[in-house]
Amino acid sequence: MRAESSPTARTGAFIAVAVAGAGMIVLSLVTAWWLYVPAFAWCGLGLGLGWILAAAVVVMAVRHRLVVLGRVPPLGSRAPRGGRLP
Repeated sequence: MRAESSPTARTGAFIAVAVAGAGMIVLSLVTAWWLYVPAFAWCGLGLGLGWILAAAVVVMAVRHRLVVLGRVPPLGSRAPRGGRLP
C-alpha cells in the first residue's frame, strides 16, 4: 500500500493481518482435534479480509491509472463535464 492510502485502508490492513496472524499462531499451537475447525475458520476470516482489501486496492489503482491516461473520466462531483481534473 502506498503512503497516500487512506487511514481506513491502513486500519483494514492492520485488522486483516492481526486476525490472520492470530489464527495462524493458534492453528500452529492447537493439539485438540475439536479446536482445528474454529481456528481454521478464524485464520480463513483474516485471510479473506486481506484478500478483499487487496482486491479493492487493485481496483482503485487500476482506475486511477486509467484516469491519468485519460481513458476513463474521473468520478465525483469535482470533475467538470467532459474535462479532466488538473
